[in-house]
Amino acid sequence: MSIKDKQAIAIWEESIQMKDGHYELAIPFRNRPPDLVNNRCMAERRLQSLGKRLQGDTQLKLKYSEGMKDLVAKKYAEIVNEDELAHNGTVWYLPHHPVYHPMKPEKLRIVFDCASMHHGMSLNKQVLSGPDLTNKLLGVLLRFRQETVALMADVQAMFHQDECTVHLFGGTWSPSCCNFALRHTALDNCSDFHPDTVDTVLRNFYVDDCLKSVSTEEKGIEIARELCSLLARGGFKLTKWISNNTKVLASIPVEERAKDVKELDLNYEALPTERALGMQWDVEHDCIGYKISPKDKPLTQRGILSVVSSIYGPHGFVSPFTLKAKLIIQDLSQKKLGWDEALEPEPLRRWLKWKQDLPKIEEYKINRCLKPNDFGEIDSYQLHHFSDASELAYGAVSYLRMTSKEHSHCCLLLAKGHLAPIKKVTIPRLELMGATLSVKLDAMMRRELELDFPIDGFWMDSTIVLQYVKNEEKRFHTFVANRISLIHSGSSPSQWRHVDSKSNPADDVSRGLSATEMIDNERWLHGPSFLWLDKEDWPKSPLLRQLKDEDPEIKPNKEVVTICYIQSCSELNRQAVGTTLIVA
Repeated sequence: MSIKDKQAIAIWEESIQMKDGHYELAIPFRNRPPDLVNNRCMAERRLQSLGKRLQGDTQLKLKYSEGMKDLVAKKYAEIVNEDELAHNGTVWYLPHHPVYHPMKPEKLRIVFDCASMHHGMSLNKQVLSGPDLTNKLLGVLLRFRQETVALMADVQAMFHQDECTVHLFGGTWSPSCCNFALRHTALDNCSDFHPDTVDTVLRNFYVDDCLKSVSTEEKGIEIARELCSLLARGGFKLTKWISNNTKVLASIPVEERAKDVKELDLNYEALPTERALGMQWDVEHDCIGYKISPKDKPLTQRGILSVVSSIYGPHGFVSPFTLKAKLIIQDLSQKKLGWDEALEPEPLRRWLKWKQDLPKIEEYKINRCLKPNDFGEIDSYQLHHFSDASELAYGAVSYLRMTSKEHSHCCLLLAKGHLAPIKKVTIPRLELMGATLSVKLDAMMRRELELDFPIDGFWMDSTIVLQYVKNEEKRFHTFVANRISLIHSGSSPSQWRHVDSKSNPADDVSRGLSATEMIDNERWLHGPSFLWLDKEDWPKSPLLRQLKDEDPEIKPNKEVVTICYIQSCSELNRQAVGTTLIVA
């Protein structure tokens, strides 16, 4: 944490108190009183602009009015009389505006503009933002896939639980403040609840969303009950519950279930598809997929970027497909085409072909749970990372291999792909960048997954880079040396193995696939076939030759030559001896 982060934490630790069933925390102002002047004139202009917008949209005006009344009714806001303002010291007016979630058009959220400026100052500038206490998104999503029984819930009005007149949507400090209060609730009450329940609050929440997986329905029922009880002590209410297990769902009061399952007959009707941190979770079939909503965007670089950016996939499951669209954008940027200029015939043809393929992505499904049903007791887990590069891109893809007494199973965990830099880089250097990415993914997954991993495997088809990784004597130029250093700090040379190009799934993320090719690609989804075999049947790495001194990445040895010379001094009849060092 920075010094300012520690100051924000100190303010909250000093000010936190329980009031009317909720934690109250002070706004972490940099100075008290804050350096703000009355900004009513600016706020009134913003209000007039909002009024014109509401007058032109009757439905929006109705929802907005109801939203404002709701803030007051729930005591999230309070009416302030004019005569009170003269006695309140610093006064700052907050402009506000409506925001719709693109996937939830029926829901309106009133956001307060804490960044609005007046005389060069804003509320956000006067407040410490606090440290980032939010769990890593990928960590939460990875842990959500670990066990067979999955649960998801939402903290009701999370930002509005940390003070009687609440912390604001739009306040730069609010996310940190809310996470501090949530974690404080767990730590304050840790002695009264099961350690797994406390750990769930600390590690399985992403802002106000809880995603948790457990091994049995009994554990699911118990942890749902304990989570509700624990968080209630901090004034937080868990609602919108959903689970792939109907018995777990039946244990939760109907009014606290997700909207689409409240009226379901859990014995006969199929469970719906829900959004899990932006991902599409088919709860009935317990798999993760994609929802494609085609939009008519202009045939320009801006339109292409808008469509490609709408495909949300933090796991990188469809990165081979999106790569082809990213290459079009890169080509357009190299040609210095304006954002709103019409596309030339060739990139237009490539774009229309890719866009026509886009709806097929909805057919792509991947099991949420990493373990197959009835797999039995797992003896060991292994992480296997594959990397590759082409002239177009480089990337890495990671698989989890699990074994029992009778079976082995592999599943796709994560993939990351990056376009090759516009400035030309040699293929070995790109391969090395892919290998470095593998090491970073490995470190992240070991940190986030609660599994005991033995020594795992790093695979690539570049014998040149394998020589670099396993080298013990030669010195490299800075670019290679820095990346080899990172690789050695996160892995040992003995973990690196050779795989032929046809068996390397990272080839897909470095060269790209069409939607149909990706959907039918078992190698991409489950790893190369040899990973399903015993270790003795895995490919054997070839005998690597010694690196040659002529390799362009190797630093030549510096020779130090010593030359002695004797200078006569006849007048003194003596000799002076000196030494000169010449570095070649």
